[in-house]
Amino acid sequence: FPVMLLLLPSLKIKNTPKQSSIEDRQERFANIAGAFSVTESATAADLVADKNIIIIDDVITTGATVGDTKRSLLTAGARNVSAFAIAH
Repeated sequence: FPVMLLLLPSLKIKNTPKQSSIEDRQERFANIAGAFSVTESATAADLVADKNIIIIDDVITTGATVGDTKRSLLTAGARNVSAFAIAH
């Protein structure tokens, strides 16, 4: 099956404090909630529609960033979204 690598740094639509500066788990989730969107860009939405997507992140601590990114991709029509990290 063909694989396409897409870098979508523009997914983040809301400026937020760095997650690493926030100690409390619930505050991290609240900080990042709604910070990512694929549907803000029609081109990006077209690229992810009906695709299997893999998110690669450097570190996953609470999963808040990956969770909100996954929500955004699924909302834009991605078929499946998985995540991998270099560190946990």
